Amino acid sequence: MKNILYLSALVALAACGKSDETAPTAVLTANGVPAPAEAEAQAGGTLEVVLQLTDDEALGAYRLDLHGAGGHSHEGADAEFVLTSGGDDWAALEVADAAGVEAQITHSYAIPDHIRGHWHLLLDATDATGNEATTAYMEVHVENDIIPLFEVPYTAEPVWAAGTEQALEGTVSDPEGLISAFARLLTEDELLLTEVEIGLTEGDVSADLSSVTFSVPSDAAGSELEVELEATDAAGNACVTSFHVEVE
Repeated sequence: MKNILYLSALVALAACGKSDETAPTAVLTANGVPAPAEAEAQAGGTLEVVLQLTDDEALGAYRLDLHGAGGHSHEGADAEFVLTSGGDDWAALEVADAAGVEAQITHSYAIPDHIRGHWHLLLDATDATGNEATTAYMEVHVENDIIPLFEVPYTAEPVWAAGTEQALEGTVSDPEGLISAFARLLTEDELLLTEVEIGLTEGDVSADLSSVTFSVPSDAAGSELEVELEATDAAGNACVTSFHVEVE
């Protein structure tokens, strides 16, 4: 009986010694650009994503995640100030098995024609044993020549004092000509506090946002407010974007 137990223990130790402890590799490319560089894409076009997975024994599964970049960051970096249009309107999540020791997988995503800004793209993979590859991460920058363009000088969320008057900074423009533009101030719960129409005359292709002044509520200290910007051009193309403001 002791010999049987001893043999079983040796078999178990041998199996442990042969276990796969080597992590797979995951290489991510978007529109021909390898991570971690930033990929460029055009609204109304296509994002071509290629995954290259390898393992010394057997692949297991992968997870590909595409989502808007606003309000968060990855890899320990501070969240970048991003003025994005349609940030919640374009996303994808792929979770699937991978077979063999090497796999090249392609995913193609149509880009909506009303979005602009930055998106995050992440690839995670495991082998059949459960070893995890280092996450492949990159940003996708979507340009848009169709919708109006809002530009602001902020590199981080503005900080406003409660009970003060605050003028916006920046511009809105469109080569087709602008027919309407609005700026709104909302609470964290998306309750509308103020709406201001940005003055335009027929044929205007740009307007200054400094004409917009908001009254910051005196009881808003310690909260966040949202500034929403909306514009429509002469062709009927609309842009809606927003950013948050810290109130102290």
